[in-house]
Amino acid sequence: MNGPDRSGASIILPRGFKHPVALAMTVNKLSEKTEITEEELGKSVINAIERAAEQLKKSGAVPLGITNGMNFGDPSDSQTGPQIEAVFQALKNAAKDTKIPVVSGNVSCFNSVLVEGRRQGFLPTVYITMVGRVG
Repeated sequence: MNGPDRSGASIILPRGFKHPVALAMTVNKLSEKTEITEEELGKSVINAIERAAEQLKKSGAVPLGITNGMNFGDPSDSQTGPQIEAVFQALKNAAKDTKIPVVSGNVSCFNSVLVEGRRQGFLPTVYITMVGRVG
């Protein structure tokens, strides 16, 4: 594996293929804020996907697929449900607009931290990973 290079992507040269293949991979995490609206959250997801696609293209790769990792608080909480909806709607829209499919992902809910003796759901943590083929 080489990189990341100036594009922000790493180049992977897997062994054992009949024909040589090179893959490029990049990971983008949404910015951490203490407070974020659903609109800002959705825009952050779209920006992360667009940034990942741009990084792969700069490395000479054609984007092939998106995977994600997401962590949320309790879905029954009045803030968490709309956050989850905003992230998935943005993910769907960005995949459709860029014509890059979401091929896998992982979602974890009911995440919390102890703040002044009280359990509190934490803000969404979203990672976007994109892989592309070089050449």
